[in-house]
Amino acid sequence: MGVNSGISKEWKVDTEVGREHVRTKVVHQSGLIASFDAAVKKSYKGDGIWHDLSGKDNHILLTNVSHTSDKRGGLSFASGSIGTSIKPFTDKLTDGYTISAWIKHTGVVSTARTQRYVTIGTEVASIRHATSTAASLQAYAYNTASAIYSIDVANQILTDTYYHIAYSYNRNSGSNNLNLYKNSVLLQSATLVGTLRDNTDITLSSSPEYFEGNIYAMSIYNRALTQQEIKKNYLSTYDRFF
Repeated sequence: MGVNSGISKEWKVDTEVGREHVRTKVVHQSGLIASFDAAVKKSYKGDGIWHDLSGKDNHILLTNVSHTSDKRGGLSFASGSIGTSIKPFTDKLTDGYTISAWIKHTGVVSTARTQRYVTIGTEVASIRHATSTAASLQAYAYNTASAIYSIDVANQILTDTYYHIAYSYNRNSGSNNLNLYKNSVLLQSATLVGTLRDNTDITLSSSPEYFEGNIYAMSIYNRALTQQEIKKNYLSTYDRFF
């Protein structure tokens, strides 16, 4: 079965000591342009690079990032930690995208400081903990006219809790073309008007909005996944975390 068939494909299972909880799958392959998993040795080799498993070579250079000590296999971020693309994207996301990641905050979640998880391009799209409330989850995107369109949902994030966050954009869906999900449940939608800014790269964490926590796995698609597809991806890795 081809990589883009949309059929389940299991990545190499790494049974190395300390990673025995790993059973990593990315269920939906259609439109997948980047896939990372810190518990799979092929993706994280300890060489300062998070290697892309999608075959698109969208690798990420890691700075001041370490491997987590827990058995679920993740990357630990703190103040000064950042990840940046080694090369620009060749795939465009202006017609649609889905960004998803398994995360856990280890630092205090408060209104004092924004913490950014993943950003695409120059504010093309971003997911972060915002300071509107102590537990706010926010996703936003900019159009080519520099207008910002955001989703901000209060009381969503707790420290030391695992979350699967997904954020999608579908240019052709009309209204409610931005959607934010937590653990496959749709939290809120918004409508981006105009044309999405062009994308160039991936950034994990960001100065001064450093993320204090762990990122375990992340995927990027060049299309908006349906809620059912997001749920299937979420359930395929659920037993690794719960």
